[in-house]
Amino acid sequence: NSYKPTIILCKIQKMADELIYLRGSPWSLKSVWTSHLMGLGDASEQLTFTEFNPYQQFILKYRLPKNSGPITIPVLFPGDETPALRSSDLIAQHLYKKVLKSGNAKGLDLKICDEEVKKWDEKSNEAMRFARGKTMEMDDVIPYLVPSFMTYIPGLVRLICYLQNKHFISKYGEGDYKITLSSVEKSLSEANDRLEKAEFLVGDSLTYADVSFVSMLESMSPEDYSKPLTVAAPAYNTHKFFRKLFEDKYKNLIPWKSKIMKKYMLDSVVENCTPALNRKLVPPT
Repeated sequence: NSYKPTIILCKIQKMADELIYLRGSPWSLKSVWTSHLMGLGDASEQLTFTEFNPYQQFILKYRLPKNSGPITIPVLFPGDETPALRSSDLIAQHLYKKVLKSGNAKGLDLKICDEEVKKWDEKSNEAMRFARGKTMEMDDVIPYLVPSFMTYIPGLVRLICYLQNKHFISKYGEGDYKITLSSVEKSLSEANDRLEKAEFLVGDSLTYADVSFVSMLESMSPEDYSKPLTVAAPAYNTHKFFRKLFEDKYKNLIPWKSKIMKKYMLDSVVENCTPALNRKLVPPT
């Protein structure tokens, strides 16, 4: 069930949706993972995958409507040429409805449109945004997102850091910083209590709630620090912060995450979502 990412300029097969994803993004991870679990990993007549390349962001900007704001990934371009979907929850709902409509369901029913599942997805998104803000606050990650050859050009890394802070972090970071730890801990506590006795967050089978929450937890405490799925740069201080939080207060969450990933994470998702790091991560001490 593996697939190869295509370049952003490729001609997409008619009526196939195109999912553009970014390695190292928890939102992209859950979109790609969800697609595979629903049986769309190799269904090229329904969905194609494009790995986002930062060098091509101006091309992607051209494909989006005017005044659409900064580029956010993942993005899904529907094959019927309806407006692009720019959030992981809308993408998941769109694909779920498409699978149901086609009557060709080969994968799992993740109950994506269930109201309880949606509530857990909202909690996961809030926690992921908090973790993103924490990373920007506690770790200097942007230099590691710059291709290594650019580091040899005097002043270029500093310029890129300035532009990222001005045009991206100022747009989204401000909102991330407003999310409080107490709000996130409320969700973590609720999940921790639920998973002490239950195998899944909603019902008695895997749902999109579990996929979303696992993707969030992976961004806070990677399963494999040599191959982190949702970390695009070393975030030692951030990971140390969350590791202590889980060990002190929410002991059920990381073992549960490991169990879900071992049972439901697909090799093709790992292969295509793991970022290539300029520098190896090590477990926080």
